Amino acid sequence: MAKSLNAIGLLSIRQCANLLLSLVRVKILAVLLGPAGVGLISQATNLLYLFRGTAAAGANNALTVLVADAIARKEFCQINRILVTAFYFLAIIGSLILGACALLSEQIAHSVFGKKEYAVFVIVVAAASWVAIQLSLITGLFRGLLKIRAYTFSFLAGFLFAIVTTIFLVLTYDLMGAILSIFVAQVINYLIALKFFQSIVQKQFPEISILKAEPSWDAFRQILKFFGPLLLIYLVTGLGNLILRGEIIRCLGEDANGYYQVAWGISLAYMTLIEDTRRSYLVPRISSCLDNQDKINHVQNNILRIYMIALPPFLIILLAFREIWIPIVYSQEFLMAGSLLLWQFAGDLLATFRINITSSLIPKEKFAYLILEKLSFWAGWIGFSLWLMPQWNLIAIPLGYFAANLALAIVSVTYQQIIMNFYLTKANRCLLLKLLPLLSIGIAGTHIIESIPFRLLFTAAVVCSILLWLPDSMEKYKTVDWFKNKIYGL
Repeated sequence: MAKSLNAIGLLSIRQCANLLLSLVRVKILAVLLGPAGVGLISQATNLLYLFRGTAAAGANNALTVLVADAIARKEFCQINRILVTAFYFLAIIGSLILGACALLSEQIAHSVFGKKEYAVFVIVVAAASWVAIQLSLITGLFRGLLKIRAYTFSFLAGFLFAIVTTIFLVLTYDLMGAILSIFVAQVINYLIALKFFQSIVQKQFPEISILKAEPSWDAFRQILKFFGPLLLIYLVTGLGNLILRGEIIRCLGEDANGYYQVAWGISLAYMTLIEDTRRSYLVPRISSCLDNQDKINHVQNNILRIYMIALPPFLIILLAFREIWIPIVYSQEFLMAGSLLLWQFAGDLLATFRINITSSLIPKEKFAYLILEKLSFWAGWIGFSLWLMPQWNLIAIPLGYFAANLALAIVSVTYQQIIMNFYLTKANRCLLLKLLPLLSIGIAGTHIIESIPFRLLFTAAVVCSILLWLPDSMEKYKTVDWFKNKIYGL
């Protein structure tokens, strides 16, 4: 568990800094642009994720898996061939996206933002995606080599510089400045990641260089084996998100999309850490031991246990003090978004469970199931949400999210046990049985108790109960020891 704690600790530092710096950006956008502006920027960001994810996610995951496998066998020439092939491949894909957006900018703007006048937004986001796609090449290499420290601190340095530029652009150019900041942030992050690669990775592995090999058809076929299926998965994710958010705007208005961004934004802050743990730690670790199912189960159960202990207290605290942090992070105008958090957080707990137990599917190339699962998830979320929207209004969106995650969690557990020989350890089954009643009591209390001081005492009692009752004595000792050595340097 020590390696898992180290990995999650570094990734947590990355995500906590990401969260804090994002709060500054969100606060500026909320105060200066209001709910409608926040909704538009969120759509622009979703468009960036669509372009970057569909173009780079497959190649990025391929790079992580192939590099992890090659480094275990010290095949540096193979790593270099994969790197240079991926570089040219991603450059071509990014250029095709940029060209298509330049030609179809008005049509895309009308579909995504509801107005053709926002065509320039589409072009700026497409340019940002070209840079982001190349950045994914470096981050994929960091992950494949398990250079989580370089991966973490290159991101932090890039984000820190980017947020200063973002504030300047928003204050100077208003909404257009916020859109331009998306492009500038990607450029800054790319340059800093490249510097970390040169100064850290190449120092330890001087054999690794994009200049030491030429593209090869064999490397291209290896990348393509991952690219095709994962392209489809991320295309479904990106389009599903855009469709859902477009329906919110169409049915409930731009302000409603801004309100839902509160729940989605805070969810994204910690769910990015969950996804990052899978991409940066679980996938490369599993890729290096594909023939040892017991070891794979051990790694997956360790990560699952850490998150099932750490995430619920964090979510209970967020629910308990929603009336305090929402006005601070956004503004008083966004307070009604507090009613959306319960079902969003409940869905996130199920999603975390599902992400962990299915983390072996990419290294084991079970792409058919991954595609079917992703299609089912988005079809279920959009379908449930549209069905519930007439009666439940905006709450239908997180309700649909919870329902889709619940259905897929049941299917995923069944599939993993029957097909993949995955099993939950006895300790983890006991943990889940102990967690459910405490979680239910904690969530109920955050909504029933109106007095903030009494709610504070109640929340402290529930959180302490979770943290003291769920881990065993050895886990408590290892966690305290990890904090002493890694955080406080004692």
